Amino acid sequence: QKTLHIPDENMLVEMDATDGLAAALCHFYQSDISTGETKYRDWKDFANRNPDKVKK
Repeated sequence: QKTLHIPDENMLVEMDATDGLAAALCHFYQSDISTGETKYRDWKDFANRNPDKVKK
């Protein structure tokens, strides 16, 4: 509600489209797409994705 600047008088008591939009925004904010950064699970994952950065 605050992110989208929806006034209290426009909010319904029951679920509506704004609830679906809120869920979609939460999923978006938690995804890697929102930051544009690559996430790695561990050092092995990093090494596998970046073999040029691993010294042998």
